[in-house]
Amino acid sequence: MNKVLVETLLDNSDKWMKATELASICGCTTRTIRNHVAKMNKMTEKLIVSSEKGYRLDMMKYPTFLNNKNTQELTKRNREIYIIRHLLENSGRGVDIFDLAEKLYVSESTLKADIQQLKKELVKSNLLIKTVGDICFLQGSEQAKRKFMISVLYEEGNAQNELKENIQEMIGHISLSDLENDIKETALQFGLEMNQYSLNNLVMHFAITIERISGGNLLKKRISHALEMESLEYKIAKKITQTLEKKHAIIFSEGEIEQLSIMFVGLQQEGKLDKSSIHQFVDDKIIDILKEVIQKVEETYLIRFDNEDFLNKLALHVQNLYDRSKVNNFTRNDSLLDIKMSYPLIYDISVFISSYITEQLDILLNDDEISFIALHIGAYFEAELNDKEALKAILISYEYPEIIKQLQKKIERLCAGEIKIADDTWQIEKNQQPFIITTDRKVLLKHPGAVFVHPFLNEKR
Repeated sequence: MNKVLVETLLDNSDKWMKATELASICGCTTRTIRNHVAKMNKMTEKLIVSSEKGYRLDMMKYPTFLNNKNTQELTKRNREIYIIRHLLENSGRGVDIFDLAEKLYVSESTLKADIQQLKKELVKSNLLIKTVGDICFLQGSEQAKRKFMISVLYEEGNAQNELKENIQEMIGHISLSDLENDIKETALQFGLEMNQYSLNNLVMHFAITIERISGGNLLKKRISHALEMESLEYKIAKKITQTLEKKHAIIFSEGEIEQLSIMFVGLQQEGKLDKSSIHQFVDDKIIDILKEVIQKVEETYLIRFDNEDFLNKLALHVQNLYDRSKVNNFTRNDSLLDIKMSYPLIYDISVFISSYITEQLDILLNDDEISFIALHIGAYFEAELNDKEALKAILISYEYPEIIKQLQKKIERLCAGEIKIADDTWQIEKNQQPFIITTDRKVLLKHPGAVFVHPFLNEKR
């Protein structure tokens, strides 16, 4: 999206362009244009000038943008994730540097520079990239490889606020928090409680549906797995859509309501999961295909998706995609392509899963549908990292707040989710002896078993 926006302004550098014009060319809303202009101007100050006449590229700032470190780092990180994935996938026979450079559309010198940087990064994870002639090999234990991949996902998981921004862009003027409250309150009226992961999943699907409706992709045809209108799931979905219709004048077709009602399948009153009901609404073939591809993901990326709740929700989503493919009813919104840049590993896994699904089900998925699957994966790993039995710790430091904040992030990242710093002492269970991490040697002496870290922590400290 950012690239399309800049290129459009560059091609029309001799005139001002209205937000409506840019939105039409980029295939998005004017709100999305405003959001992306703000993002671009954060990366390169005042790159895009705005006035009552519209938007215009500042040609004096354009060379700075091309050399912008943040822009280059995003692209570079995507290449690194691609390299890591292929090294993992071909750990036995290795990867040819020239073939890899061709696939990434970069020069051999650029690729070698990326590999050199990766070598330094992987050392701290007890992994080694060895080059024999033109062939690269990734060496290290499976445990070390698995831990490294989890740490990358953990790093990407810390950026979930940006994922929420992507979802907010999908629903335009509707408040994301209001949408969440409408879903939660309506579900509670019917005696249905759910955890945050399930709630986030539902919010995402309502946002996707709103995006599709606003783009003219309304599903009119009834689906083959429709719920009875007297079912709990249908009543909840119907009530929520009525609320949204009243508040925001969004018209939901019967087909859309049926699709949304199925997303409540598996959630019962008091939050109990009815595992058997999923098979009533998802073809066994789809479930089998997902189990196969999840196994392939584990073999390729060394990352486990062993949560049945995740598989069920993804299965419902893929069934939805399959139904829509029959009427060629997919979303087209370039704003979601930012996910590819912001979450390279999550997106790469999504592409891997989507490729297998399209091959096995003989359907086509566009980039946005792949991004929706990426949202599923991102939400899952966020929930996994939050719920993981990590060692709860208290960080005691008398440094400046910003230093403490950065230190906390570094500790959690380097420990790959095995340690979680409590925001306050109340997060530690009353009967649990807290694990203390400190930058103060006096605190270290007062608390046996405490661990001292340097305020400016790095891999050697």
